[in-house]
Amino acid sequence: RAPVVVPACPDLVLPAADAEWGCALRSALDRGCAVAAVSFGVGGNEQKRAGFAFEAQLLEWLVRRGYRVLLARGTGADEVERSRRLTAAAAERGIAALHLPPGRALDGLRASAAPIVTWEADVAAFFAAVSAADLYVGYDSAGQHIAAALGVPTLSVFVECAGPKHAARW
Repeated sequence: RAPVVVPACPDLVLPAADAEWGCALRSALDRGCAVAAVSFGVGGNEQKRAGFAFEAQLLEWLVRRGYRVLLARGTGADEVERSRRLTAAAAERGIAALHLPPGRALDGLRASAAPIVTWEADVAAFFAAVSAADLYVGYDSAGQHIAAALGVPTLSVFVECAGPKHAARW
């Protein structure tokens, strides 16, 4: 009988320019605490979402445990608005947020102590931001796969109501 060969886990190597940006991002974020990259994107499948209250509580939980949260604003007007509402809810609980300009500019990040930093940029920057984190948190979506390929510890949120086919797969 032939031995079973288990393929190695794939590694993702970022292009040099993206890796350098990720390093610059991490350096600017560094306040001596761990960084959690968070994405609440669901790839257009709203059934994957646990709800606004859950997301707001999760952000607060991360901050209260000492993480500096790098919150992806997402793609599209709905996701950007959701991140705005989440940071407004955090502000009501005394948690400040810094909103970086769209793109890869890190304006004001090094000078800010805000525990939540929101940003939006291209897909390669998303990969680099995940690589700069100590933890990735998000729904069952592309982000968890990217984090795994980059070797970043991951907390993936799976919601049962995504359907029986989804539940059977996992």
